[in-house]
Amino acid sequence: MKQTLLIILVALSTVSEAINPDRDYKWTPDMRGLEYFQYQAKTTDNYTINIWEYGLPHSVSSNRTMILVGTDAGNMSYLIWQAKALIQKGIRVISFDYRGFGKSSDFEINKDFLFYHEFGLDLDSVIKSTRDKYPNESIGLYSMSMGTYISLLRKEKIDFLIAEAFYHNPQKVVDRIKINKDERVLLPPNTKTIEKLENNIPTMIFCADNDKTTMTEDARAFSKNNNVTIVEFKGDHLSGMRVFRKTEYGDEYAGRMLDFLVKSGL
Repeated sequence: MKQTLLIILVALSTVSEAINPDRDYKWTPDMRGLEYFQYQAKTTDNYTINIWEYGLPHSVSSNRTMILVGTDAGNMSYLIWQAKALIQKGIRVISFDYRGFGKSSDFEINKDFLFYHEFGLDLDSVIKSTRDKYPNESIGLYSMSMGTYISLLRKEKIDFLIAEAFYHNPQKVVDRIKINKDERVLLPPNTKTIEKLENNIPTMIFCADNDKTTMTEDARAFSKNNNVTIVEFKGDHLSGMRVFRKTEYGDEYAGRMLDFLVKSGL
């Protein structure tokens, strides 16, 4: 189990310069002793998005649901440990694969791109499906790296946003990758900086001091126009779950998320 966690941590903590999907699931939740069921949602442009919901229908006693919005690499099988930490705090967890990732529909991907706008449609389909199932719950996102920008692209209503390795200005990320890695990463047409969330949604952003690609200054700039709580820590890209722990991986990290939701009245 420790070897498996190490592989996941290395994969998540490594800054991916562009999109690198994995079609195969290296793990499933039941391999880690977690109940789950799988289903699909349809996007508005007719793609099928594969979803894992942790627990069994109506078995989670909670009024909070968190959708995991993943990075530009791998698939949702790399997020099982994050899901476990959140479940142990009484939060319902749902994860999904973007088109072209995991078991979602085929999609031609240029791996030199930073993201695709279409991933926002994938997230919208999951939010809508979740809202239809749990209309009376607080539904929000836990977004990582590329997933933070995808969370800004979505159109469906959410109640909160929690993020790590956040960016809202893709051009800055591309420029930093060029400077730090001497790698050329492309942006899709009509890419814009997103300055504001609708309805002043409560937002929490974890920022690592040694992250040279998605930097604390991005969260601070975004906070000027939004209801943002910033949590700074000493660490690298996407290392928050590893850094904030007391007895096991991510327990304090998930605890801080729960405290934020309680303080926000959610």
